[in-house]
Amino acid sequence: MTVSVADQAFATRIAEPGKVLPDVARRIDALDGLRGVAAFCVVFHHMGLPPLGFRRAYLAVDFFFLLSGFVIARAYDHKLNSGLTVTKFMIQRVERLYPMLFVGSVLALAVWPIMQGDPYLAPTHQISWMTILLCQFLLIPFLISRTEYPLNLAQWSILFELIANLLYAIFRPVLNGYVLVAVVMASGCALWVISSQYWNLNFGWGHDNFWRGIPRVSFSFFLGVLLFRTEQIWVPRIIELPFWLIALALLTVLALPVGYQGLLRHFDIFMTCVVLPLIFVFGRVGVGLSGVARTLGLISYPLYILQGPMLRLFGWLGFQHGYYQGTWWVAYPTVVLVGGIVWLAAYLIDEPLNRLRRRSRATA
Repeated sequence: MTVSVADQAFATRIAEPGKVLPDVARRIDALDGLRGVAAFCVVFHHMGLPPLGFRRAYLAVDFFFLLSGFVIARAYDHKLNSGLTVTKFMIQRVERLYPMLFVGSVLALAVWPIMQGDPYLAPTHQISWMTILLCQFLLIPFLISRTEYPLNLAQWSILFELIANLLYAIFRPVLNGYVLVAVVMASGCALWVISSQYWNLNFGWGHDNFWRGIPRVSFSFFLGVLLFRTEQIWVPRIIELPFWLIALALLTVLALPVGYQGLLRHFDIFMTCVVLPLIFVFGRVGVGLSGVARTLGLISYPLYILQGPMLRLFGWLGFQHGYYQGTWWVAYPTVVLVGGIVWLAAYLIDEPLNRLRRRSRATA
């Protein structure tokens, strides 16, 4: 029996995590852009942006996990294979993620006085300032409030991403071949069971659904790793589509209405296991609008981390003046204002720190 070149590539690629593709150092503009689109959808979701509301935009987090698994494997498979220790790997990950987390935490603490009575917070007398500072800056979940991070809700997914990063680094030597496939399939089955019971995948963010977030991050993150390990097989078979069309598909998925009857009952699991991976696959070879995609990618992480405290502040200011942020003539200017502030944070803080971090590692 003749073995095709693609089959040989699959056997080699999935059996040898750490083999470097020729373009491994090159950023993939379309994927960066899709990350930015997903981050804006999260903002639209939290604002209830009219007319659609983007009620399904919590699935953007699953897309983030998928992108993260692919990007982490692409950047670190060969480094870990060449001697990078788990400790140094995690230090690098914290160095990358923490600066914006710190800025977000400072913003969150700054708006704390206007958040009294928020249903996501426990009564203030149960939370000392020392507890707030420790939990907020050390990524320790609040266990006495409805959410794990009531001051900046987005932090829950960063905690899960760091946990996935740690598990990837520790078990990377055995996460090849059928083991990696088994992890993805087992996580997918767990997601199916949970979604059948709860009808959606919007969990992991609260103290009462924390553990249900484990299969959520495990499936998408390690599917991303698997897609990287096998990309020599599927990339040549994917049709190149324009970036704007792929971005529109992602926007459509995240803007679809929430429902619990009929087919919509299993909408989330179908989107997470089938549609979002397909959007990612086409994004891997997407073309066009590179400048726009790069800009969206640059602001995606700061936008995701900083939007929570900013929206709370702007929402409070609007309420004080009788405005409701779900009204289009308030919502759209707010999106522009948030985007502008985040753009400044990305160009003045996040990207300079990234360049400094890269230079320091290159000269070490």
